[in-house]
Amino acid sequence: MSNEIFSLPRFAHLLRQYFIARRRELMRYTLTTTVMILFFIICYMGDNPTVSPKSWIFFRTWIYIPFQVIILCLCVALASRSFIDLHTSKGILAETTTPASQLEKFLARWTLSIPLPLLICATIIIAFKTIGYTLLFILYGKDNLVTAIGFSESLQIQFSWIIAVTWLQAFFFLGATRRFGAIVIIAAIACLILLTALIGSNDIRFLIITAYRIPTLLILCVTPACCYIASYFIYRRVDINSRS
Repeated sequence: MSNEIFSLPRFAHLLRQYFIARRRELMRYTLTTTVMILFFIICYMGDNPTVSPKSWIFFRTWIYIPFQVIILCLCVALASRSFIDLHTSKGILAETTTPASQLEKFLARWTLSIPLPLLICATIIIAFKTIGYTLLFILYGKDNLVTAIGFSESLQIQFSWIIAVTWLQAFFFLGATRRFGAIVIIAAIACLILLTALIGSNDIRFLIITAYRIPTLLILCVTPACCYIASYFIYRRVDINSRS
């Protein structure tokens, strides 16, 4: 019965175990993200968008958008594999014999699959942004500061991109609780809508119900939360059924 009470030290130990088990996936994600950002920077430097408007249009269309979409897909891929080990009898046995509460095990999977990839991506982007801006400022000096500022703005993390990743992660995290979850179909539809909004503008206009932002923010926050709550109850039922 004590295992059903949330324990922070036990959760930290469990999180470390899950991290070790998924370290290869997280490492591949980190390396791929880094390579993509380096490619992004090389293309930027080779065809500097701050020089001419035409160059900026080309850069944004053929480099910037694919970069965002690929990183988005990587985040979604990690979310879709959150419960991959529970689809085998060996994985279910290991899960049920782990001395931890259901909430601890669920939160450990959620932490590694949802906020951690976003945190890794954001950290890498901010690091490259800071280093690149500093180097350009040193190389060009104050006389040509527009180049350094343009580079810094080009690596700006957009609100629409964060919303797209958060929504898709939530849908695929819910779909991952079942081997062939019907929710994946909903996620594919959401992917199409959100990517269209992402490519079309800097804000998701179709979610703005009124002139006020409160309904929009409620929809943006409540929908992923509902997916995570549903995921927890599905995971809990699977865990209980496997114990009986």
